[in-house]
Amino acid sequence: MNIYGDLEKNLLFLKQTLKSDDVVFMPFTVGRTKAFIVFIADIVDKQQISEFIIKPLKLCKKTPKNSTELKKIFLSPDLKEIPSLKDCITEIVTGSTLLFYEKSKTKYFMGETKQNLSDCVSHKNGANEK
Repeated sequence: MNIYGDLEKNLLFLKQTLKSDDVVFMPFTVGRTKAFIVFIADIVDKQQISEFIIKPLKLCKKTPKNSTELKKIFLSPDLKEIPSLKDCITEIVTGSTLLFYEKSKTKYFMGETKQNLSDCVSHKNGANEK
């Protein structure tokens, strides 16, 4: 199933699919664009999410247009686009934090913020490279 261009449709689909009190949906704005992140509270480090995802995005005056611009904001080379809602769900349940933007079908990025990581975003399988 393709990612919708409508932020609310993506949010509704994920909420209906991931029916759990452990799944956190955190809305905010990036520049003037509505966005949200989604993650499972028990397997991510919420301090890292706040410090290294939410805070940098809230400081943006305009919405990043692509993964290259997001990588500069997060200082992480490991961000990637997720092609479908099915893949989004797989990433969420395995400990990734996903970022959704309003009015975009292709620009959805994944970052992993598991509790055992000391770096900021998206180091698969706990591999920490500096």
